[in-house]
Amino acid sequence: MVSDNAQSEVGEKWTTILPDALIPSHTSEPHNQHQNPSEAEWGRLGKMVQNNLHVFKAPASVSNWCMMYCTQINNVCARKSLHGRTPLEISTGNTPDISHFRFHFWEPIWYFAPDIKTPKNNLLKARFLANAEHCGDVMTYYIMTEPDKGKKQVLMRSVIKTRRKNIGSKNKIY
Repeated sequence: MVSDNAQSEVGEKWTTILPDALIPSHTSEPHNQHQNPSEAEWGRLGKMVQNNLHVFKAPASVSNWCMMYCTQINNVCARKSLHGRTPLEISTGNTPDISHFRFHFWEPIWYFAPDIKTPKNNLLKARFLANAEHCGDVMTYYIMTEPDKGKKQVLMRSVIKTRRKNIGSKNKIY
């Protein structure tokens, strides 16, 4: 474990956890972030979040969800530094399945609302946030509902579809 000697990393609890877990540790020189390889990774991830928020015109209030989405994307993208393998593949030994990456961050979507009965429309508007990795099946997602009586909700749903039209053509619209 490499740390930059931050107060939260050198406290009493921290110094007892590392030896108990048999984790070797050392600190970098103060004000020399280049000595800690994770600092550059955090910088790249932060830039990815900024770009996604800007490109998809998402509000800053969903930046934590964007961080989750960007981390999920980052973990399944191959890297030259890993000899063409993905971080997830390196950590688990399995090639990751990317079939559940069907939507981009803050994409307008429809979700199925089972409590609404016909003849009312049971497909409601929402925005895509991220994949729900440890809930439901592989195709379960976090979504944010459109304001209903002034409040938005974050839900987990597996029955969603895009609101894009003319997918794959130059005339693709939302």
